[in-house]
Amino acid sequence: MGDNLLYNLEIEFPEAALGAKVSVPTLDGSTDVKIHHGTQPGEIIKLKGKGMPRLRGYGKGDLLVRVNVRIPKKLNKEQKRLIETLAQELSQNRSKS
Repeated sequence: MGDNLLYNLEIEFPEAALGAKVSVPTLDGSTDVKIHHGTQPGEIIKLKGKGMPRLRGYGKGDLLVRVNVRIPKKLNKEQKRLIETLAQELSQNRSKS
C-alpha cells in the first residue's frame, strides 16, 4: 500500500441504500465523506492526499475507505415487518424487469 492508508467504515443498510454523509478519521482530524445511494459492500472510496506523508518526496498518499454494511443480528417485530415488506417490493420489481 506504500503511502496509502486503509480504513474500514461500517455503515447501516439504509445509509448504503439511500446515501449519507459520515465522518471518517484521518491523520489531520476527521473529515466528512459522502456515501452515494446504492453503495455496495466492499466498495472503496478514495480520499486523495489523506494518507501517510511521503518519506522521500512531497505530498501524501491516499486514504482508502472500504465500506462494510452492518447487518443486524436481532430485529424487533416492527423492523422485521418493514424488511419483509421491502423484500416483497424488491422481488416484485425484479419480476417486472
